[in-house]
Amino acid sequence: CSESRLAHLRLLRERRCWPEAVALAGLEVRLWSTEWPDPIEVEWELERAQVFEATGSLDRARASYDAVAGLWAHADAPLSGVAARSRAAAARLKGVGETTTRR
Repeated sequence: CSESRLAHLRLLRERRCWPEAVALAGLEVRLWSTEWPDPIEVEWELERAQVFEATGSLDRARASYDAVAGLWAHADAPLSGVAARSRAAAARLKGVGETTTRR
């Protein structure tokens, strides 16, 4: 269930359980199959971006932030802030090289 997977990843990130969070975030599962993904699925991608950034997987973080920004590029006002923050995070990370340090 996508909601339980999202909640689990969010909990791992908040508790800084990085090895488990990276393992879960690393699942390359695209949950959506249509042009219009469910908001839970976009939240999943945003959580993945935050885990990847926190653990130094900056290329993966950028890709996930770019995905969120693209998926919600034309979102309604309540969601447009998430897209804007994701675009800003991806741009900020573009100038930073990939690191191998894990927290």
